[in-house]
Amino acid sequence: MPATIKLFGERNTSTNAVRAVIKRNSESLVLPSVARELDPDIERRLTESQDAGEPEWQREQMIDAVFEGRSPLETWKHAVTDFDDVSAFSECHVVFCIRHPSSWVLGLFRRPYHIAGASPATLGAFLDKRWKTVARERLGGAETSATALYNLKMAAYAALQARLDAAGLSYSVVRHEDFAVDQAAVFASLKPFLSEPASEFTALSASTKDKKKTESYYRDYYGQQRWISEIDPESKSRINDEIDWSIVAGLGYEPI
Repeated sequence: MPATIKLFGERNTSTNAVRAVIKRNSESLVLPSVARELDPDIERRLTESQDAGEPEWQREQMIDAVFEGRSPLETWKHAVTDFDDVSAFSECHVVFCIRHPSSWVLGLFRRPYHIAGASPATLGAFLDKRWKTVARERLGGAETSATALYNLKMAAYAALQARLDAAGLSYSVVRHEDFAVDQAAVFASLKPFLSEPASEFTALSASTKDKKKTESYYRDYYGQQRWISEIDPESKSRINDEIDWSIVAGLGYEPI
């Protein structure tokens, strides 16, 4: 079985946490998927740029340059996976991290990574927002919205999964909600594809982004779907209308 892992997943879909669990509980190599893993000096240059008062778009271009010309195995983890040739994945196991579309839109509203322009004050206004995508997104700089981006990414994941299936190559899909509720079960599903997996699983005890949020907090928040009450009725209806549910129906996601 392949012992090398390539992660793909949209922002706020537990990619960092899944990576940490794999590395903590196995000897598998997780391939680079963020800029600092490909260019150890990039964070220093980004900090200098910010301290110098240079515009945010300039720093985004610096990160784009790190990924320019890279192979699919070194693609940004949030990129559109529109790879016609899947031979690069023949020696690795691909992991797709996903999240319920309504929950994901709420998460992106709260943590709008790599989105140009001011952050809207309300979820409804955020749904109206359109922004120019960064080059490493692999959308040619096209403008998008939250729901349009979700549809694009999920369609691209489905297309890549079909190509991997046709080539007899392996992949796994990890739902953000499943990981939050039961890390051990997710690890067990990945275990056959890992190098020297641990016999005794060690879970992450806190969020990789917010140390105040513990494993038990996430288990309750997502297990009980408490996030649903945090989306106003108008936004719920709009997300339900704008998401292409046919793409995610097989993943257990339904309109709320």
